[in-house]
Amino acid sequence: MIHFAFPWAFALLPLYWFCKWRCTPPRPSLPVSNLEFLQRAAGRVGSRERWIRRLIVLLIVTALADPVVTRERTLHNARGYSVALLLDASFSMREGHRFATAKRVLADFIRRRPTDRMALEVFGDRARLAAPMSYDKKGLLTILHYLQPGAAGGRDTALYEALFAGAKLFEGEPAKNRLMILLTDGIDTVGNLPLSVALARVKKEGIRIYTIGVGDDFRRDVLERIARQSGGKFYDASRPEALAKIYAAIDRQEKSPIETLRITRSRHYYRILLGIAVFLLLLLLGLKIRQRQGIAPVALTLLLSLIALYGPSLSGRPTTVRRSGGDLLVALDVSRSMEARDLYPDRFRFALHKFERLLDSVHRMQVGLLLFADRVWLAAPPTGDYAALRKLAEGIDLQRLERGRSDWPALIEVASRLGEEGKVRPLLIFSDGEGIGDPRRLARQAREKRLRLYGYGTATQTGATIPDGTKLLRSEKGDVVITRLDPAFAEAVRLSGGRFQPARNDDGDLRRIAQEIEKEYATAGEEETLRQRTELFGLPLGLALLIFVVPWRKRRGVTSA
Repeated sequence: MIHFAFPWAFALLPLYWFCKWRCTPPRPSLPVSNLEFLQRAAGRVGSRERWIRRLIVLLIVTALADPVVTRERTLHNARGYSVALLLDASFSMREGHRFATAKRVLADFIRRRPTDRMALEVFGDRARLAAPMSYDKKGLLTILHYLQPGAAGGRDTALYEALFAGAKLFEGEPAKNRLMILLTDGIDTVGNLPLSVALARVKKEGIRIYTIGVGDDFRRDVLERIARQSGGKFYDASRPEALAKIYAAIDRQEKSPIETLRITRSRHYYRILLGIAVFLLLLLLGLKIRQRQGIAPVALTLLLSLIALYGPSLSGRPTTVRRSGGDLLVALDVSRSMEARDLYPDRFRFALHKFERLLDSVHRMQVGLLLFADRVWLAAPPTGDYAALRKLAEGIDLQRLERGRSDWPALIEVASRLGEEGKVRPLLIFSDGEGIGDPRRLARQAREKRLRLYGYGTATQTGATIPDGTKLLRSEKGDVVITRLDPAFAEAVRLSGGRFQPARNDDGDLRRIAQEIEKEYATAGEEETLRQRTELFGLPLGLALLIFVVPWRKRRGVTSA
């Protein structure tokens, strides 16, 4: 949206009109025998000149106000607080729009904290990491948007386990600015960890907890105890005026030193106005040349306006930054077949290792992570925070996911909603390919959703059995299940226009895929040299206005003889 960088410049307009009537010097009279004829002859020229002058003043003053459009881009966010958001996702949160209220409170909190590192943990039957500590607020809001009750099991509420596990999110974070925001509607119903143990861990890590009660039947005494013993405060989400105090309370605490690189791009539009003013000054100069008077002030005003139109500025020290140049979506198959051990130590951990090597090879793209089986989980939307992605990948626990056969159409549908709209996006899938069915249909769906599939086969043609506790997984007929790399996977990738890579122990295969994807999709992700520029056009333009409006010489009046 366009705005004025220096709106106070418009105060010069009333000052100009005041001086026009009050500051003009007296005009000595010159007797003329035929005053009426002279007034008719000069009337048209004088009226035209007055309107040209008024329009020039208006244009120059508006140019001085500097109409501008600014866009701010944060390349390295500031370090303020480290905040862990703990969200109750048990089924009881579905009552009375509690979960929607909690998500709204957290979303508002995230938007208000642009310089904080944040992590998100959800809990129900167990505690589950939804987003590791990161500066990526856009990604965090995306994950929060897709969360629903039951995301970590919903029959019980592992509140104390969530507090204990939440303390692990602060590993490597500054010790003096650790905060935890806990939103819940109930108390711990799992009972596998005493509250005293969880609080002892929290206090040992120096974490302040701000508890927020959601609903109308939460245990206020428990939430107040958690907040009081950790040095935080309790708030009631049903009272917005009380909840608003949480932001002020956090702001009063000590922050870590801010290390940030925030770039503001400004597009100035004063040249358009100044260009019109220069054109009118040329017309006025022509009139003055014909009149043979007042040439010097107009000519000097024109010269200074041309200097301002050129745009003098001062450049600061150059800063080189690397921009993310597109989105790479990565999907990890977490179905039961990925527990087979034809790759070491098993298919999933082999795929996880390959994903981490991929992050070593990608430099200019934002990477998003999906997990899929009979449903699709958004682990991380596209982000340039590779360290956070690695930490998130390390925390994936297959045993805590409810898994069946892979739903490939659902994967394509969810992936199509992420990343930059209107562009073809690469989707790199680590899978054994089981469950694809018709590869032509899957490739057609991917093309319609503007996705190009890249595949990494995490299985062998020989195949392997699937562990099932201490036994092996068997079919309904009682036969031991043998799972193999499905050739339909490679066929679907080929038909979508992508590239398929069989599993290899050489990490260089991921490097080649990453280079190919970046070459194709990261055209805008180059190193960029930025300089802070200070515009100086106001100095010559202000001087031009002063010369133009001040009456430098006395003008003679005329009277009839």
